[in-house]
Amino acid sequence: MRELVVLGIDPGLAATGFGVVVRSGRGVKCLDFGCIKTNAGEETAARLRLIYDGISRVLGEWSPRLVVMEDVFVKEAAPSAALSIGQVRGVLLLASNQHGCAVEGIAARAVKLAISGSGSADKSQIERGLRRLLGLSEQIRPDHAADALGLAYVGAMRKGTGGI
Repeated sequence: MRELVVLGIDPGLAATGFGVVVRSGRGVKCLDFGCIKTNAGEETAARLRLIYDGISRVLGEWSPRLVVMEDVFVKEAAPSAALSIGQVRGVLLLASNQHGCAVEGIAARAVKLAISGSGSADKSQIERGLRRLLGLSEQIRPDHAADALGLAYVGAMRKGTGGI
């Protein structure tokens, strides 16, 4: 059976979370997770470059076949956040394409539902569910990394091992 390496990304200008899993047969195993943080005092272009460079390192290290990102949504209270996330998604899409990865979007609610059984689960429920599903004893921190790992897990379960 062919293994499927999946990179999940939770895009954000201040912090972009990433999580890497591998699916082999019916099992999914965590390979890596973390967060690329930027300084709010830096210019946007410099912050985007930091995110691009960081995710390019992750892509180069793990060579995923699939990248899964959280779908964009706009909150009425903060519409400018969608613009910022759109800029981050742009550099993430570029890096993913340069590494030959297929890219898919998954709604946060779908991830919550798949991991906890509830589309309105809170972050702690998701983190605990992921630790159980992936057999991890350590906490998945920060929250952005846990969100990204959840995206990777759900992407791997949806795709199976038959290819993309």
